[in-house]
Amino acid sequence: MTFTKLGQQYINEVLNPMKFKFAMFKKIPSIFFWGAKVKAIDSERCEIYVPYRWSTQNPFNSIYFAAQCGVGEISTGLMLDAMLRGRGSWSMLVIDFNAKFTKKAISGITYTCEDGHKIQNAINDAERTGEPQIINMRTIGRMSDGVVVGQLDLIWSIKKRS
Repeated sequence: MTFTKLGQQYINEVLNPMKFKFAMFKKIPSIFFWGAKVKAIDSERCEIYVPYRWSTQNPFNSIYFAAQCGVGEISTGLMLDAMLRGRGSWSMLVIDFNAKFTKKAISGITYTCEDGHKIQNAINDAERTGEPQIINMRTIGRMSDGVVVGQLDLIWSIKKRS
């Protein structure tokens, strides 16, 4: 599945650092405050970076879990949102969430989701059946040296509105 024209337009906007910052300031201020950036996004994967800095750190000199969770959710949600654009009216909602933090995040982290194929299948099934669909998505957080610091599992529900 490729993006619709509106979906591709959205991708171009989130890849523009100034437009992304403005959109996050307006819609999800915590993402703006944390300084998150879109590193890459296409129909298969999305990478979101969060720096280690004053606004993301906890008292233990690592990145606060809430910042990691927020950025991880964005790495799944941006891709889903882009794929739904231009396909009519849809609802999308995180209905479950699980996180495992395996190492102390002592530098910037990139959360990467590679579940675009799951989104594509769910959209196709929802359009074919008219029924809500559940998408189990995983995003992995890594520091620049490749060390995995977190694994987030998000369960999204999508439904095409009539």
